[in-house]
Amino acid sequence: MTLQQELIQKGIVAPQNQRLGWKELQNLRKKGFRTYPLRPLSYSSLKEFARSPLHYIEYLTRNKKVSDPMVEGWAFEDMLFGRNICDRFVIYGKPNPDKDYRDKANRDKRNAARAEAERSMKTLIESETLIHIENLAKLAYHHPFMKYARRYVLKHPKQKVKVEPTSGLKITGIPDLSIRRGKIGIDIKFVGSIADFRERIFGKTYAYWMQAAMYSLIYGFEEFYFFAVQSQSPFYAQAFYLDTETLELLKERLVQDVLMSFRWHMEHGFFAQATKLEAPRFFY
Repeated sequence: MTLQQELIQKGIVAPQNQRLGWKELQNLRKKGFRTYPLRPLSYSSLKEFARSPLHYIEYLTRNKKVSDPMVEGWAFEDMLFGRNICDRFVIYGKPNPDKDYRDKANRDKRNAARAEAERSMKTLIESETLIHIENLAKLAYHHPFMKYARRYVLKHPKQKVKVEPTSGLKITGIPDLSIRRGKIGIDIKFVGSIADFRERIFGKTYAYWMQAAMYSLIYGFEEFYFFAVQSQSPFYAQAFYLDTETLELLKERLVQDVLMSFRWHMEHGFFAQATKLEAPRFFY
């Protein structure tokens, strides 16, 4: 069964035209799905919409899980900014480090820590992983870019919601840092490969440029940095800079190509437009 058929069966989408517009999104909320158009739009939701309207609907309806990279990224930022790691995490180690979790002592230790994490509503992390992340945080802290940033007052912005005037849509987000009295935004990325991250900034799947544009629209940043730290060997970090002219171009593209398109689909339906197909190159 396709997603469209499933939504029709649940009474969310009208079967006559398979429309999924504003009223249908309200029905999604009544059925228990998170519906971002009824709340401010985040980078994650718009990133999926930019791939296709169907990607956006799948994003709304699929269950969200906390992945290992997300957990490692949270731990990395806590260590980089000097926060108490125990406020968010339950840390555990293997009694028998040379064995895996088929070993009873290791398995029992992990299960006990998992139960404690559930009781305290914290996240589970292994001590061996934490040592690795601590070394990366030290590497990042002494990187020339972070030394440059620390010359100014480092601020952790509070999450804001802004109505984008052209589209009339509410957008929200929160960068990691701002400096120079809020004129420069910084978002820190904990990545497997910096070479891959470079492609992800303007690629379709991750489209990190949208994140920079959204944050700049919301907070009024005139310049923006992505600070990427590679978690795999060889370990190093690199800053990626977006100047004022580039940010203006990205903000204009976000509004005209993404937000205005999203507005159109809210009014006409998220299944209302045909998808253009192009033959693969080997056909020519």
